Amino acid sequence: MHDVVLIKKLLDKTLYTRLVPYVKEHSVGKESWRIIQALAKYFRSYPDKDVVDLEEFKRFFFLLHTKDMKEASHTLYETIFKRIEEEDASSHVIEDVLKNYITKDYATAIVNKAMEILQDKEDASLEDVSNMVHKYNKEVGCAISDSDLFVAPDLSYLRRSLASPGLSWRLNELNVSIGPIRQGDFLVVAARPETGKTTFTCSEVSHFIPQIKDGRPIVWVNNEEASGKVMARLIQSFFGATIEELESDMEHYESVFRDMAGANIYITDDESGMNEVKKLTAKFDEHNPALIIFDQLDKVHGFNNRADREDIRIGMLYEWARELAKKYCPVIAISQADGSAEGAQWIEMNQLRGSKTDKIGEADAIITIGKTHDNEYTRYINIPKNKLVGGKGVKPELRHGKFEVTIQPEIARYVGTY
Repeated sequence: MHDVVLIKKLLDKTLYTRLVPYVKEHSVGKESWRIIQALAKYFRSYPDKDVVDLEEFKRFFFLLHTKDMKEASHTLYETIFKRIEEEDASSHVIEDVLKNYITKDYATAIVNKAMEILQDKEDASLEDVSNMVHKYNKEVGCAISDSDLFVAPDLSYLRRSLASPGLSWRLNELNVSIGPIRQGDFLVVAARPETGKTTFTCSEVSHFIPQIKDGRPIVWVNNEEASGKVMARLIQSFFGATIEELESDMEHYESVFRDMAGANIYITDDESGMNEVKKLTAKFDEHNPALIIFDQLDKVHGFNNRADREDIRIGMLYEWARELAKKYCPVIAISQADGSAEGAQWIEMNQLRGSKTDKIGEADAIITIGKTHDNEYTRYINIPKNKLVGGKGVKPELRHGKFEVTIQPEIARYVGTY
C-alpha cells in the first residue's frame, strides 16, 4: 500500500524531488524500485514535465523493459499501474509515506551498525546507534530538544563571525563600510544596464580568488553575457591587463591563471541549461562553494509552478539565495535598478527592479552603482542597507557610505581612493 501511494505521489515532479532522496532500494519492493528508477529516467528525458501522465509513463516504462520482461512480469506491472491509477490518497498522507521510508532507511542503517558492533568492528559503538536515533527523531519531528529549537543566550554567533577572516574587497571603500563577507551573508548589487556590473563583479571576484585557501570553488552562475566573454574579462581583471597585453601572450596568461586560480572558479556555461533552481542546488551540494555569484539572480528559472505572479516568483528566488548563504557561503546577487535610477548618482534600495520588498528584506547588504551621463568613468557606490557584522577595518560612520570611484574598463577593474 505504501509503495502504491508513494509512486502515485512521485508522478508530481515537485513531490518527486522532495521524497525520492529518502527512498532506498532496500525499503521498497523490487517492482516499485524498478518503476521509481524509470521515473528518474523519465524526468531526465522530459525536463519540462511537471506532472506525469500515467498512461504516457506506462508506455515509456514498458518500452524500456521490452527485451527483458516476461509475460508474467508484464501482467504484474499492469496490475501495479492499475492500482496506482485507482489510488486516491489525500495529500495529508504524504507525511506518513515520507515517515515510513525515512524510518526504513534509518532502521537499515541501525541494523548495519549493530552488526558492526557484534563483529567488534573498530570505531563502532552503541553511541553511534544513539546518535542515529536522535537524528531520526529530529528528521520526522518526533522529538526536538530545546537546544535544537532555541538559540543559546550567548555571543557564539558574533564570536564565530569575527573569528572568520571572511573575504575582503578590492575596493577599500567596501572594506571600510561593509567589511569582509562570510558564510550567511547575502548581498545584492544593483545598477542600471551598461553601468559596469560585470566589470565590478570581475574586479571583486578576481580579488577574492587568491583569498580562498581550502580548495572550495567560487561558483559564478552566469546568465547575462556570453560565458567565454565573462571568463576573459575575469582573467583580464585578475592580471590587471589590457586586451592587447593578453593578446600578446595568451598561452602564458592562460597557463598562469589556471595554475593560480583555475581550480577555484567555476563559471556556468550560458548554453549548459543549468540555469534552474533544482539543477543548481544539486551542483552546490556537490561542490560546497566558498562564494556564489548570481549574474543575474532574477533570470534563474524556478518556482514558476508555485507563483502566478513574477514578483512572487522573484521573492522566492531571493529567499532561496539567502538559504544558500546560510548553508554554504556568502552569496552575491547582481540585479537591475529600475528606470527611475537612469542617470542618477546615488541609487536607493527602493529603486531595485522587480520584487522590491522581498529583495530588500532578504538582503543583508545592498550595494548600488550609479552613473551620470556626463562622467563616463565615474561611478557612485551607495550602501543603502548594511546589516553585516563587519570587522576591524569597518568605520561605523561609513556603514551607509556614499563613494565616488573610477571604472577602468580597459583592465576590467574598479579603482577607489581609500
